Amino acid sequence: MTLLPSPIGFFRKLASHLLLSLFLLLGFSKVSHSSATCSFTNFTTGFEISAQSGPNQNGEFLYTLSPLRCNHAGQVIVDPGSAFWEGFELGWIHPNNIRSVLASNWLFNMKPFESSCRLNMIGVHNLYRGTINGINMLEYAVRPATNPYLGVFTEEIFHKIGEPVKRNLLGSVTSADNFCVAPEQAKRCPATSQNACIGNPLNPAHGSQREQGCLHLGSGNEWYRQIKQG
Repeated sequence: MTLLPSPIGFFRKLASHLLLSLFLLLGFSKVSHSSATCSFTNFTTGFEISAQSGPNQNGEFLYTLSPLRCNHAGQVIVDPGSAFWEGFELGWIHPNNIRSVLASNWLFNMKPFESSCRLNMIGVHNLYRGTINGINMLEYAVRPATNPYLGVFTEEIFHKIGEPVKRNLLGSVTSADNFCVAPEQAKRCPATSQNACIGNPLNPAHGSQREQGCLHLGSGNEWYRQIKQG
């Protein structure tokens, strides 16, 4: 007697094939987001954290996280085996506090790298044994995220800073402690004299709304003059 295949077994196999295809699709489709290369293939690289929106009226940015992996082709992609997903929201955090937030959990026991005014951070796994964009990770030791390596990565490796953040901070420069501050001509925007930072709410030339305000993003007396038009 010929036994017919079990429908339960068939659907189990179908589901496993679909799941595998989904993982492969996620993994390979993300490669186009990044030009970063890596040499320790088929291994997790760690996390990348980038600001996506902001600053708000409190000077906070919306930070999100992506788990990363070096795939078989030597390119940085989102790690499909991680418990987190691309763009996982960490919340609205001030640049003053982002290092301590990451040091206590996300970048604990990793090699921390920071660039772009505390708006982009990369945590490399302590067991990763290769290069990322030609930079040898074996030359860097694990240390607290409160004391990150600066200026090693000049741009994001996968998880980009949000375009709204780049627009809002256009023209700003980096201070010695890696904060975004305004260029010299717009630096002195007093906290106690808000009248100096109020613009015409309606531009008669083209009828658009215009909002101008002050944000204290750095330390000391550094202020950023924020101008938005819509």
